Amino acid sequence: MSQSEPNATHQAKDFSEELRVERSGNGVVTLTLNRPHVKNALTSEMWEPLRQIFHEVRETSSDRVLVITGAAGVDTITGAAGADTISGGGGNDIVTYTSQNESNSTAYDVLSSLTFNSATAATINTELTIAAVNTAVATGSVSAGSLVADLNTLLAVGGGVGFDTAVGGDISAALITANAGDLSGKTFLAIDADADDAFTSADYLMDVTGTTLTTVDTSTFV
Repeated sequence: MSQSEPNATHQAKDFSEELRVERSGNGVVTLTLNRPHVKNALTSEMWEPLRQIFHEVRETSSDRVLVITGAAGVDTITGAAGADTISGGGGNDIVTYTSQNESNSTAYDVLSSLTFNSATAATINTELTIAAVNTAVATGSVSAGSLVADLNTLLAVGGGVGFDTAVGGDISAALITANAGDLSGKTFLAIDADADDAFTSADYLMDVTGTTLTTVDTSTFV
């Protein structure tokens, strides 16, 4: 007698409701994390479908940009390997990074539709302790071709502007608004991840032009 085949097979779980992908006609792909009941947190099972979505966007020539957002609630949002556009879902969102390679001068994220005001607002988790944030916004010429050098000129100055150079070895953050150069009009958030009081490719960099920056201080970082 031949052995019968199993009458049940394992099927991978469908995450299309939790990971909603929408494409517009202008090449914008929106990925919505739709799990507001758990603050839009991801499970280990969701990493492979996420990887497949990232791969599909990368390989689809008509896709120009990927926007990652969350359904209404307190979202924990994690980008991919840099150059992501991240927008919040209207709650006290947490943008999480595990390495500066995920958003730096080579490929920086664009944070959009988030509000930073130190109270009920978005926060950024870099797994670093941010000891100081200078309240004065550094301004000057910033261009894409000389991005690191331009930002270092504006950040490594001390005197309450740029990185906190008064205390050696601490990790500080600062805002920069370009008022000249081909990136004029953009506002960046830089974090001195290697604590050397200078801006290099080893530091965090995010484009925060599209955010509401009421207050950015150490409570912005968790």
